[in-house]
Amino acid sequence: MNVTEFRSQVQPGATLYVGEQQFTIDQVVTFRMEDGSSYVKCFLNDDYIFADDLAQNIFYLVSKVDVPVTQPFPQKISFDGKEFDFLYDARATAEEVSGKEIYKKGQSEQFWDYQAGDDSYLSLGIEDATDGRWDCCGRIVQPEEVTLTLV
Repeated sequence: MNVTEFRSQVQPGATLYVGEQQFTIDQVVTFRMEDGSSYVKCFLNDDYIFADDLAQNIFYLVSKVDVPVTQPFPQKISFDGKEFDFLYDARATAEEVSGKEIYKKGQSEQFWDYQAGDDSYLSLGIEDATDGRWDCCGRIVQPEEVTLTLV
């Protein structure tokens, strides 16, 4: 399932399959970045997060972790036995929300994203309202791995 198709169908309560893994979508949030582009982030059961990248037509499946680094964040991070290289940083604001109230409309976050050679993905996040960290680690997911079953 490509990102455009995913965006047209995703809804809270749907079942998301990533390969053999099964998740329930608790909340769907559309974030608008400062450059005008957007991404959809789904909060899943068991503290997983699934996000899309329309420009690259890929997804990210991550879960919350604690990464022992402080700002300013470095260009390389060693974490979980892997070397992650800095990709980009951005700020985004929640524009549309549906489902359980995990993230509220108008909330914003800044994040610094990193990738390892094996397509592992690391995102260091700071929620603007609380200044709280929200670090996540997981992997890049290809479109052919993604299936949605609607409610």
